[in-house]
Amino acid sequence: MAFRRTPKLLGPGDLPAGFAYPEVMLAAVQGESFREWEWLQGGRLRETVREIWQHYPRDVVPFALRRGTSFVACFDADRPVEGGYEVVTIDAREDREAVQHCADFGMWLVGAREEERGAGPRPAAGAAPEPDQWQVADYPEPPVEESWTSETAGWVPPERGQCGCVHHLDPFAAQVVPYGAGAPDGLPPRTVADLVMAHEIDAENGFPGPELAWKGRPLGPFYWRVHLGEGARLHFDVDGRQPLEGWLMFNPGVDLVVWPDRGDLYLAAPTLCRDGVLALLARALLDDRLRKRRKRT
Repeated sequence: MAFRRTPKLLGPGDLPAGFAYPEVMLAAVQGESFREWEWLQGGRLRETVREIWQHYPRDVVPFALRRGTSFVACFDADRPVEGGYEVVTIDAREDREAVQHCADFGMWLVGAREEERGAGPRPAAGAAPEPDQWQVADYPEPPVEESWTSETAGWVPPERGQCGCVHHLDPFAAQVVPYGAGAPDGLPPRTVADLVMAHEIDAENGFPGPELAWKGRPLGPFYWRVHLGEGARLHFDVDGRQPLEGWLMFNPGVDLVVWPDRGDLYLAAPTLCRDGVLALLARALLDDRLRKRRKRT
């Protein structure tokens, strides 16, 4: 009879309230091993947790380290999905944006297995680039149109129902959006629907986006241009506990976010529909981590 050793993971006192390791993850830790990834357990896990929680919220729960790098795959306990949680891969060394993300542990595990078979990682499956280097996602070639315009050439936004969105706007429309700590007192309450109807938050086809580079390498293309009006900016703080662009990067379907000169944002998110992008912005503005804590009077 074969006996499996119980994984040495974090206990209830260390885990975020209500968090439970997914059963599929517990089975994988006990039954699978990878050349590219090391399951985090015992002292190595606690060391990694201490390092990560200096820069990231305690809702981020590490479970695997990419060998030879500082990239750590983590559950986002603040984003439960059926049977588990969304997964983000982050840099443990400092407070950076997410390196990669996927919808759940099952998708991450598929990517790890593909690497083990030598098939190469898929961008959406949690694979991380080499340290200190951006990895521009291997985007599918957009369909070519006969007539080109500066706004819409080469890519057509997917329709709702034919998109890869996890969330759409309807469930969030009636929720009241808190104001940021820097907003004046006495402002009337506003809902997500109020902001959308007033075009304080808006999204449109922005392909191919601005010409940007990082360490000499071009970034993009970008598919969505996201507008945040002055009214929408009252609902978060640029020096809040989590930056807006970092928050957006933690979402499935979003490969890269840039915010040139703090004007409009650009998202490399070709599988999201407009309604899903608006839902993404709504969820961000509803998250208190984007705001500083108000001083009590």
